[in-house]
Amino acid sequence: MTTLMPKGFILPNGNAVRARVYIDSWRTLKRLPRHEEVKGWNWYATPVGRILDHIMEGVHDRINKRGGLVIRELSERRLGLLRTKHLLKL
Repeated sequence: MTTLMPKGFILPNGNAVRARVYIDSWRTLKRLPRHEEVKGWNWYATPVGRILDHIMEGVHDRINKRGGLVIRELSERRLGLLRTKHLLKL
């Protein structure tokens, strides 16, 4: 059985951090002004706003591309089966 929460994250500067550290850092960044620059995300000081934007892009990417959601094509046959199934429930 796999877990949904990864054990760690790799930052753009190549450093690996544990999930707990990543989450705690995210909370701390949300409290800082967006224009303030911090070290440790990239090889250079990066504004908090840019880091938060990158984190949100990663979250959306995880949800949209790797979340495991598969949308099947709605063929005529499948549509007929769904109609029949839902009519029987009424």
